[in-house]
Amino acid sequence: MNAVVTGGCKGLGLSFTLELVKRGYHVYALYNTSLDNAHKLSNEHITCLHCDITNEDEIKKVLPDNIDLLVNNAGIAIDNLYQDKTKER
Repeated sequence: MNAVVTGGCKGLGLSFTLELVKRGYHVYALYNTSLDNAHKLSNEHITCLHCDITNEDEIKKVLPDNIDLLVNNAGIAIDNLYQDKTKER
C-alpha cells in the first residue's frame, strides 16, 4: 500500500508519516523546505520527494502511479476566507 503525505518530513506531517509506516504503508513524504529532515528520514519504507505542491506540473512528476491514501497536510497561510480561495491562491 502506498500513501502520500504532503509536508510529510516535519511537524504534524512527520507524525502522519511515521504512523502510516507502522500501519504497513510505504510513504511518499513530500517536502518543500525540509531537506535536512528528508535526508535523515528516507529509508526502505519512506521516500522523501521534493515538491512544491503549488506547482501542478511538479506534483504530476513526483507522485507515484498508485496511491492508496493521501494526507493533504502541507499548506500556506494567505489572508482570505476559504470560500474566496482559488486554485492559484
